[in-house]
Order: sequence, then structure tokens, then C-alpha cells
Amino acid sequence: MTIAGPPAATENGAAEPRCAHNPRVLHVLAVDAEAPLALEIPPSIEVLWAHGPEDAAEKLARNRRIDAVLFFDDRIAEATAQAVGDDGGTLPPLFRAGESGVAGIESLDPNALFDDLRRKLGE
Repeated sequence: MTIAGPPAATENGAAEPRCAHNPRVLHVLAVDAEAPLALEIPPSIEVLWAHGPEDAAEKLARNRRIDAVLFFDDRIAEATAQAVGDDGGTLPPLFRAGESGVAGIESLDPNALFDDLRRKLGE
């Protein structure tokens, strides 16, 4: 087992974080009961998987760096929005691979999923 040492110090003596947030990387929470799905994920996208609405609500509450939520099923999308709303949380932009039948959730082209996501987020 490897144990990481203390964070390295910068020139002014302040400790650098172990994992700095890269603003060029999009952090996406993908929610599906069959997670993780086989997807071609570009290096500029980091995907965190949730296995259902409750798991997604928990991950959203703990991780403020999520830029978007991606769904693959309308039922799970609706249930996730409800679960987060019940917890009093707020949601980042919501997207669905393919046609969305849920108000407030944008459809993404499943053949260009992550390119379409970046475009819609203005990246």
C-alpha cells in the first residue's frame, strides 16, 4: 500500500492541493441503473456514475464541482430531480442522451453526446 505524503509547498510556502480542479475538464454526473455504460468519453470530460436517483442526490450533495447531469432514461431523470428537490438541493444543468420527455431536461444527440453537451454548456 502506498501512502501519500504531505502536499508540496509552493514558492510562498503555501501547501498546494493534492488534486487541483482543472477548469477545462467538464465534470458530469451520469445517472443510470445499469451504470457504468460503455461510452467513448473524451479526456476533457470526467464522468462520475450514479446508479439511481438516491445515489445521484447523494453525490450531488457532496460534490459541488459537477457541471452537468446526464440521464439515459426519463423515469430516472424525473425521480432524481424529485429526490434532489426533496433534499432542498439545487441541480446543475440537466441533459438526456436522446429525446427527453421531461420538462427542464435538454436532449442531446446520442451520436455526438459529449460534443453536443459541450456546445450546449457554451464550452
